[in-house]
Amino acid sequence: MLNVQKADLKSFKEQGFMLIRGVLDPEDDIKPVEEEYSTFLNSIIEKLYISGELASTYKELPFLERFCKLLFKGLVSIRQLDITLPPNYSEDAPIYLGPTVFHRVLRNPRILEIIELLIGPEIYCNAVQHTRIKPREREIPEDMLNNLIATTNWHQDLGVLDPEADDTEIISVWVAMTDVNENNGCLVIIPGSHKQKLVQHCQPVHIPDDKLLLGESLPVVMKAGDALFFQKTLMHSSKPNTSDSIRWSFDLRYNLLGKPNGRSWLPGFVAHSVASPQNVLTSAEEWAQNWREAHARLLKNGDSKKPHNRWHANDPACA
Repeated sequence: MLNVQKADLKSFKEQGFMLIRGVLDPEDDIKPVEEEYSTFLNSIIEKLYISGELASTYKELPFLERFCKLLFKGLVSIRQLDITLPPNYSEDAPIYLGPTVFHRVLRNPRILEIIELLIGPEIYCNAVQHTRIKPREREIPEDMLNNLIATTNWHQDLGVLDPEADDTEIISVWVAMTDVNENNGCLVIIPGSHKQKLVQHCQPVHIPDDKLLLGESLPVVMKAGDALFFQKTLMHSSKPNTSDSIRWSFDLRYNLLGKPNGRSWLPGFVAHSVASPQNVLTSAEEWAQNWREAHARLLKNGDSKKPHNRWHANDPACA
């Protein structure tokens, strides 16, 4: 059991966040996830190498370095590692559905243990889950610079959910898969900003300067396996990666079971329940199948461009 102190819970309530060390185990959790992703990348590289599209397999490089080599050549996309569908649910929309990510990250018992302390035992794993890889910014081709792999603008997580979720208890969890610091693109938060509730966002998703809560920002330095738990309206951003390393993280969402989740058309799942334990999803294959079926349903119903944000790009407030 993790050592979560009363001071941590007090910080979560009053400051909008709490940082818990050592939530994921380097050997039991992080290493298997990296190996699974690496196997997936190997299969892509092998096909590209055989077809002549790639002159080297880069087998001497670690997973993150190999991925970025292909990314900058335009041979892979960060979306191929992501664990949710991209905003445009086209027929070839990529999503990563590996079982190790399901078991070691989404259903990690230590993550759920902490979520239970915050919202109780009835826990729904929200479909808004992401894999984040932040390369060295100086190496990113100019046409690839965006908030998925470069600097992330100030925002609140509630801003990318449907208004139905405004009254739902939703917890964001940012999990460091590598060490993160001010040089390689750590998160930056404004403690206490969650009390301002949701403010106007503009596109691409960001809080305009006149809506940004003035306050002292706090860089969140973390070791691999640490996790930052924060409230859905906490203002946060991330720094550019100016280091010699590559940053890797997951950001996850959990909410109170039975409440609107903000993207009802995507397949979340029951992660923990005392009242209805028979409904808890424990099968990675069923999780993956739920995503495949949801994707097919979106295409069939003509919903391939359901919005991921509540504000439009031409919103008058952003003119």
